[in-house]
Amino acid sequence: MEARIAKLEEDLKQRGVAPQMGYPSQMVYMPNSLGYATPLPALTFSYPSPKMKRRVIILPLEDQTNYKNEHLGELATQRLVSKLESTGTIISVDPTALGMDGPITDPKNMKALSELYGVQAVVSGVVSDVYTSTSKVEGKDDRETSFAVSRLALSVYNTDTGVLLRTLSARNPVYLSREKGDMSPEKAKVRAIDLTIDLIAEDVLRPILTIDWCARIGSLEQEKVFLTAGRLSGLERGDVLEVYTPGQAVFDAKTQKPLGTTRGEFRGELEVVDLFGVDAASAKIKSGGKFAATDFVYLKK
Repeated sequence: MEARIAKLEEDLKQRGVAPQMGYPSQMVYMPNSLGYATPLPALTFSYPSPKMKRRVIILPLEDQTNYKNEHLGELATQRLVSKLESTGTIISVDPTALGMDGPITDPKNMKALSELYGVQAVVSGVVSDVYTSTSKVEGKDDRETSFAVSRLALSVYNTDTGVLLRTLSARNPVYLSREKGDMSPEKAKVRAIDLTIDLIAEDVLRPILTIDWCARIGSLEQEKVFLTAGRLSGLERGDVLEVYTPGQAVFDAKTQKPLGTTRGEFRGELEVVDLFGVDAASAKIKSGGKFAATDFVYLKK
């Protein structure tokens, strides 16, 4: 299929078709050369949602399209955030609210994001090649089709290790059909970007959801322990959490690359008794003691 897609794009270039405005998507057709003759239903996305949501920073996507004045990078970022959050598996964290100095993807900054704010992954990327080519539908006097293409390339980082987990890319050649007189180029571009995000969304989430969820003790007050995660993260009253001191970073002896961080000393267990604020909780001590605001909590399995 990749070869067929490349050939279709090459045909456009040989015909001297410049990037153009598109038309709104009313029906979606795959090219006949790809073996489809009937309209395809809109793409849907589903993923088994874990109990606890991972906190993720999705950096603004770099705009490498031919329409920079239309801010398609910003649009694609918003659509990607919306798509991933709609699965109920992540919380998108605004990086500008954290006051980090320097690039977010710097290993030191990612480690701070993990330890201080519970951010478990960072996603960066590029949107490019948004263009269409229109043509008449054979035997249809009142219909035209547009061959629309958009590309999305993403990188997924584990903040605990600073390691690049995966690099992903997707593109979506489709025919966008419209009736004469119904012209909305903006809608066609949004549709092309949405279809590309549909193709790549599950692959983005898969490595993120393999990262073990944890939060941190925010503060202590006599017998009460306050946590940096709550209702928004997926905690419920009665949940039991295991408490560990900060662990040790482990490195590959040959490559010197970080493998991850072990759990430290087991301190005891907490039981969630109240959920408050946007995403915080209070807990009572179920067992153990000597807890500190630097300790990490993990949902007991």
